[in-house]
Amino acid sequence: MNKITLPTLLALFPLSLHAADFNAISNFGDSLSDMGNKHLITVDLNQATSGNIGIRALEPNFNGHFSNGPVWTEYLASFLAMPAPTRAHGNIESTVILKNQDGKQVTYHYQDQALPGTNWAVGGAMSGKGHFIDIDATNGFTAESGLDVLANSGQQIQQRVINKGRFNGSELVSYMSGTNNLWFTLFGDLNQTGDKAAAYALADVEALIDAGAKQVLAANIPNFVDAPWFTGQQDKTTQFIQSHNQALKTGLKLLAAAHPDTDIFYFDTYALFSKVINEVKQNGQYHDDKLAITINDVSGEAYSYATGKVIDQPNNNLFWDGLHPTTAMHKVIAKGAADLVKNGTPL
Repeated sequence: MNKITLPTLLALFPLSLHAADFNAISNFGDSLSDMGNKHLITVDLNQATSGNIGIRALEPNFNGHFSNGPVWTEYLASFLAMPAPTRAHGNIESTVILKNQDGKQVTYHYQDQALPGTNWAVGGAMSGKGHFIDIDATNGFTAESGLDVLANSGQQIQQRVINKGRFNGSELVSYMSGTNNLWFTLFGDLNQTGDKAAAYALADVEALIDAGAKQVLAANIPNFVDAPWFTGQQDKTTQFIQSHNQALKTGLKLLAAAHPDTDIFYFDTYALFSKVINEVKQNGQYHDDKLAITINDVSGEAYSYATGKVIDQPNNNLFWDGLHPTTAMHKVIAKGAADLVKNGTPL
């Protein structure tokens, strides 16, 4: 009688235990993952400056999100039967100096205690350390200084460690960043290449590992080539995203080899977006029976910042505004991420 050993059984019937290896999720990144952090900070800044700082992600955005409903980090927790994410940021303290229309400076002191939740993502964040400025003065005021209070992805990781300590190895950590490195290169003065942005992202992922993360879901930049806000920038967008994503994947493989006790899942959101886009272009729609989602517009915006109008069926669109996905597309993203974590193979 032939004996079947445990290694043989594992080879014949590979176990997928990844989801059992964690009991919580932490999120880092930009507006694609932000469930209201930037909104909350700008609300507090608005109050601290007598209404002279604008509030981001107001209606018709959903509850401070950059979308018309929950974002993928929220759906992911649901799909994996994990606790719902909660807003998080580090301690913020700044002296805000504004100038009114008469040229007179007005000074405000702003302080916000740390909010030690689980979702640290901030709309506008770039890969890398430090803070960025993406807040506007209103009511005829202009900003002089003190608005560099928003954390880039690497800074978010530092804030998490400062306020909650190291990871204990039982968390799934999601990281999705890089789109704003592209944004501020195209429309600002960042002047960064895709592979340089990827180097910052890789440093962030390594920081997560150094802080004790044992399960990391690292996403690339989605296929935003035809996003309405990138109109006229397709060639530069394509070059940046392709170089970023290739460098990110290569670097993540090296990190995985250097840290064999850490599971790194490479989440190819570019391929996921491309699948939806190609199905719509070829067949007229993308449909998912299980999610009850039908997308038939992959180039238009459901909500126009210029007019303030929202189309009748926004969730038939991939894009909510000129860049951010609708909540329907966020659900597609989350399902792809959940399937990868539950059934996929780490690098």
